[in-house]
Amino acid sequence: VQAFGILIPILMPLILAIILSVALTPIISWLESKKVPRNFSIFLLTLTLIALMAGFILTVVPKIADEFTNFLSSIPQMREDILSHLHDNSPLRPLVEQNLTKTAVLPTNYNFGHFYEVGYRAMGGVGEVLLLLVFAVYLMVDGPRVLNWITAFLSLENRIKVRLTFRELSKIIFSYAAGQFITSFLSFVYVWIVLTFLNV
Repeated sequence: VQAFGILIPILMPLILAIILSVALTPIISWLESKKVPRNFSIFLLTLTLIALMAGFILTVVPKIADEFTNFLSSIPQMREDILSHLHDNSPLRPLVEQNLTKTAVLPTNYNFGHFYEVGYRAMGGVGEVLLLLVFAVYLMVDGPRVLNWITAFLSLENRIKVRLTFRELSKIIFSYAAGQFITSFLSFVYVWIVLTFLNV
């Protein structure tokens, strides 16, 4: 069990890369049917994935930073609004006065090692995603040759079955991934409309 727990973090990028490469295989096959060379199709897909990741990071990170800055600047007003609704002898009043301040939320002597740790973990996550992408690209490029090498040891009948199974599995994974993407996109649009309407 201990060895399994050690191997999981190492094998997880490879497993996810296999799933990603299998999911993208129908797109590559479709591009090949349109007379687009396989390597160029993989190159286009890779650029698209990188652009999507970069766009997500460049869109989300500044928004989070802006929201945090707005939150810090709104603390005094929030404090005054809450205190205006509390009686002078309310037991909550001292708590609000002491804790709802910029210094309490982000003290000047705060240990910024926590932020460095968060940044380190974030960069590690980006590195893992890039490693996953490298594995996926390799599998998309050499996947057919690897499959041919593995199935070469099988009988002709079993080779046909393996190829059909791989093809059907690829379609299933692609359909699942496409469904998840559409669901996530619609959820994002719904939440964005609601938050925009509420001026949040």
